[in-house]
Amino acid sequence: MAVTALATIANALHEGVQWHPYPTLALIAIAALTSQMRVKIPGISGSMSVNLPFLLIAVLYLSSFEAILVAAIAAAVQTLPFQGGSLKPAQMVFNASMMTFASGAASLLARHRALGAGVTNHLLLVGMSVVFFLGQTVPVSTIIALTEGGSLAKIWAGIVKLTFPYYVLSTGIASMVRVLDRPGVIAGLLVAAVMYGTYRSYQAYFAKPATSPRPAAVAAVAGH
Repeated sequence: MAVTALATIANALHEGVQWHPYPTLALIAIAALTSQMRVKIPGISGSMSVNLPFLLIAVLYLSSFEAILVAAIAAAVQTLPFQGGSLKPAQMVFNASMMTFASGAASLLARHRALGAGVTNHLLLVGMSVVFFLGQTVPVSTIIALTEGGSLAKIWAGIVKLTFPYYVLSTGIASMVRVLDRPGVIAGLLVAAVMYGTYRSYQAYFAKPATSPRPAAVAAVAGH
């Protein structure tokens, strides 16, 4: 994952960096904040945070390198010790690399010339969300299968069941922000409020006893 992330960064730098300092700093701050809104998923030694709408917005409005920077920092913040745990450098590298790749791939899709005007903004956003979805769930499922054993397909299906509604919600919220064309502070605060409500809902849901065991993960799931 680290090698893939380095290749993604190299590609983003090759495209050229168009700096947007204030939006970038604002999205880094709010993505890092929502990365701390995380819940422990029963049966998985990782956490789920609610920062995806801001990662999608970063891809929409920032350069590829800036979007990668937002995603990588958010992933690193999410991996900080949770509920008295200890920092795991390998886990942080994995998460940051995974989110770097997912964000870079989504940016590549968003800027693909072949798409042109034939694809609506909303359909493009759906495609970006699918890239994030696969870019996060597939590597995590793979690392679980390699370290804990079990069927990769079944492990991935289990993660999908837990996280799919979150991706749909995040895509819808980012789409509404897209309609505003240039999101500002008020829009950002409203999105943060919605995601806080989502976080509280997931927190209440996952507080219930698990009805069936799930395979343990060796890495936190950055962004979900």
